[in-house]
Amino acid sequence: RRQEQQSEEERGKTKAQAEFLQDNNPYEILGVESTCSQSAIRKAFRALSLKWHPDKNLDDPEAAQKIFQRISQACVALGGC
Repeated sequence: RRQEQQSEEERGKTKAQAEFLQDNNPYEILGVESTCSQSAIRKAFRALSLKWHPDKNLDDPEAAQKIFQRISQACVALGGC
């Protein structure tokens, strides 16, 4: 049962990643080259997430939340997070 549940979650993540990749270029979102390493992806994610975290952007937290979510999705899609 536990394996079935995990498998369903993984399929959901894979589907969400595929949908995200259709509409967005995660490399462009993170500002990295398509040939970069996982380390470079994590470094770019960390820098952007610190910059756009909603708690750090109190003047417009809703916009920051949307940007932060896109950054996070890009990192997950590339397998760097």
